[in-house]
Amino acid sequence: MGSAMAINLQKHLQGQGRALHVHNRTKEKAAPVVRQGAQWADSPAELAATCNVVFSVMANDEALLAVFESYLSGHPKPGSVFVDCSTVYPSTTEELVRKAQQAGVQYVASPVFGRPDAAAAKKLLVVSAGASDAKARVQPYQEAMGRGVLDVGEAPHLANVLKLTGNFYISSFIEVLAEGMTLADKNGLSREHVLAMVNGLFPSPIIAGYAERMAKDQFESTPENPGFSVTGGIKDLGHITRLGRDSQAPLPIAELTLQHLKEQEGGGHGDLDWGALTLSIRKAAGMHAP
Repeated sequence: MGSAMAINLQKHLQGQGRALHVHNRTKEKAAPVVRQGAQWADSPAELAATCNVVFSVMANDEALLAVFESYLSGHPKPGSVFVDCSTVYPSTTEELVRKAQQAGVQYVASPVFGRPDAAAAKKLLVVSAGASDAKARVQPYQEAMGRGVLDVGEAPHLANVLKLTGNFYISSFIEVLAEGMTLADKNGLSREHVLAMVNGLFPSPIIAGYAERMAKDQFESTPENPGFSVTGGIKDLGHITRLGRDSQAPLPIAELTLQHLKEQEGGGHGDLDWGALTLSIRKAAGMHAP
């Protein structure tokens, strides 16, 4: 995900005669960006000392906290902007905003909606929250990586609330699609007919994409059809259900979806696309795995 976003950002900067400075905890994964002309940095601290605007895309809250500490150790110039595109818990962002303010850094939370293929095609929906001047400063870079920017105000953590709300909808669509297709299977209706109905009634690329994966049992991630892992889904659903409990907003669908994802991870399927939760539903219905 981050690699595809960085490549698009590098292309944008290259058109202006500039180059992206890039760091990744696993250097080899940054090779595609470096081949596009980006300059390698040995640490987030080096980025802080070199760049006035830094973007991060991390797998989880712990990784983001560690990277941000390294960034601050590089003594970023006052007025620098740190933009995080990760899916993290709102209180994590609030903690980082406090640390950024103490260091004279502006913080913009900018999680994105879309899979790696959408990132490569510059079709991400980018969320943005933070101080108005900081958002205006980084918007051209956000636009270089997506199809639009959704501004949700000046409180950065609200971008994370929106991201988790969006992922709640997406995961719920997956759960409902899986239950419905299993119901059709059990009653002798072909998955192809269900897929045609879904595409006719709910013309959304997200819904259609997951329905097709289920209909064709295509849960492995491939370069042509990259997925979002069961393990990643557990992290996101963990945040979603926690947010529901913390705010006393019951989310029974999210709790059930999380249960099905955990069953798949426990069965050794953590690397499959999270649409594989349909395997748990089929098992409960007495159906054999593909």
